[in-house]
Amino acid sequence: MWNTLKRTDIEQAKVDLKLRRAETLRRHIIEINNCDAEQGELEVLNYMIDIFVNAYPKPKKTSVQSSVVSPPPSKHTGEKAASGGRHHNHRDHYPRTNFAIFARAMARG
Repeated sequence: MWNTLKRTDIEQAKVDLKLRRAETLRRHIIEINNCDAEQGELEVLNYMIDIFVNAYPKPKKTSVQSSVVSPPPSKHTGEKAASGGRHHNHRDHYPRTNFAIFARAMARG
């Protein structure tokens, strides 16, 4: 039974392969179209980032001495001065990026 192939078996295999090939090509076309759409979105995003970077350049660094302002002396001599009047937040440990500023600007509209 399994040792002989009939002409109908070969024809059925050809039909099955043609169907599988057509399905593979159909999925391939869909995936290429999706990739093209995503590439277009990335190009728009890169263009917007370029506009943002040019509109808001990174500020120049100043010397540490000129940017640090010492807090006024405490009126109570026995009381320790506060931590420079600056509220410490857990986010202070992470660097701030231009992308975060860009995302906030885009969210505003």
